[in-house]
Amino acid sequence: KSNGLRGGVYPVSVGAERTAQAEAVVRVARDVGATAIGHGSTRAGNDQIRFDVAIRALAPELAIHAPIRDLNWSRAQESAWLAERGIHIDAKTVDYSINVGLFGTTIGGKETHDPWKMPPESVYAMTADPATTEREPEELVLGFEQGLPVSIDGERMGSVDLLRTLNERAGPHGIGRGTHLGDTILGVKGRLAFEAPGPLLLVIAHRELEKLVQTRWQAYWRQT
Repeated sequence: KSNGLRGGVYPVSVGAERTAQAEAVVRVARDVGATAIGHGSTRAGNDQIRFDVAIRALAPELAIHAPIRDLNWSRAQESAWLAERGIHIDAKTVDYSINVGLFGTTIGGKETHDPWKMPPESVYAMTADPATTEREPEELVLGFEQGLPVSIDGERMGSVDLLRTLNERAGPHGIGRGTHLGDTILGVKGRLAFEAPGPLLLVIAHRELEKLVQTRWQAYWRQT
């Protein structure tokens, strides 16, 4: 309903996901009788704050460990440490931090630290390159009720299935790929690449629908 695009381009996704993840981890920690929770955030971005605040609010009795932040390891050091213990991960994660969620994927590392550069095609999984995709144009009809999406082409579906369907249909057209540059909670600039085909379609469609059904002054205050 908010038409939320951070910086006017990025469908807000990671912040909400981190809260949901923290809630789930706290439930598991209490179920197994744990005395501490660990997370893999670095000291550079907002995730460390999101996890720390959520966990402390939900479970102040649990200790929080963030070894990557506290040891200040590079991704190469992390991968080497895991490999020594028989855990092998995708080579591209040595250079990039890729967070995949239902409401979008964020990509950070290497080129995202230079505003003149873009990550290579190999790090994108949900979207085709909008400059080269040969996908034929496709039309779909989104249905909304009280500001919430409820159907695609007349077929009603739950929010999770609807988002997955939109991601699958919009991604091959190159929709939803972009970069966002903004200020972190810590006061430093942060830049990331993202893929969010379904959420971006929903924001655009809902915004256009509001133009049709709202009065002039409703639209004015909505945008203020």
